[in-house]
Amino acid sequence: NRIESSRIKVRGKVMVKGRPCVCKIASFAKPGKHGHIKCNFLVQDLLKPDKKYQHVCPGKDMIDVPEIVKYDLIVLSLREELDENMMEEVTEIVAIDEDGEQVILPFEEDNDAFEDAVEKYHNLHGEEESEDNKDKVVVLSIIQATVAKGKKFIWEFAIERVSIATKTTKKKSGGGGRRGRRRRR
Repeated sequence: NRIESSRIKVRGKVMVKGRPCVCKIASFAKPGKHGHIKCNFLVQDLLKPDKKYQHVCPGKDMIDVPEIVKYDLIVLSLREELDENMMEEVTEIVAIDEDGEQVILPFEEDNDAFEDAVEKYHNLHGEEESEDNKDKVVVLSIIQATVAKGKKFIWEFAIERVSIATKTTKKKSGGGGRRGRRRRR
């Protein structure tokens, strides 16, 4: 999908320099003697929030709009290997999605979100798992977006948030409730 640059609004999603971004500041100059609006945007990368870009273009330019998907993963376990110092090192995070499919995320060193996920998992499921933590899980909120690589688009993801949630079990309803029904008067 593409959008005319003069129609981009603050909090709008656009591709700048091949990266999926959200518009933080949008300013438009008046049409000049050639009749075109000049657009000036300050955007923030969706997958790498510490990166910001400036983009200036004519108002008639068409800009790509990234495809964005958000979903949650529940961490099942951590895969660890011994490093050269015989210390256990996390190599992968094993998780499950909403459809019950297993997802394996390669551990990224120097990534605060991955380190936060491992720390929260170890706090919940350490050597001595307490009764209070038995019903709790680590949830990774994932944002996935298209990124331009040459002339192709590929999918990249980032962990948007790491949280702890309580396991939910689906209960069968008794059928005698009034939920969803209205009485006519």
